[in-house]
Amino acid sequence: MPRNVKRIKQHDIGVDDRFSSPILQKLINVVMNGGKKSIARKIVYDAMDMIVATVGGDDQKGLDVFEKALAKIIPHVEVRSRRVGGGVYQVPVQVNDNRKQSLAFRWLLKAAKSRGDKTMG
Repeated sequence: MPRNVKRIKQHDIGVDDRFSSPILQKLINVVMNGGKKSIARKIVYDAMDMIVATVGGDDQKGLDVFEKALAKIIPHVEVRSRRVGGGVYQVPVQVNDNRKQSLAFRWLLKAAKSRGDKTMG
């Protein structure tokens, strides 16, 4: 067993320009492909504009709707393989906060990419 446990340092990614939200900044970074952040910002902000237009109200209300939707995607428990004796069992374990957000964004992008139709344009 290692005696010196290395902690991974989390660096601050800041907040996005329009909504001042660290969650949207993280989403922009996840959507970004090939270092093209301006295109990722346009995609995310256009999607947020569609949410605001659907819900009505201001940008803050649209951000609240997005955060509620994200909270419904976030997993709380996942199964991990655990070897006991000669067999391998699937054991449910709680998911830590960083992995929760990471999995939610990954699933959101996968679902958006798998859609056949394009609603923007």
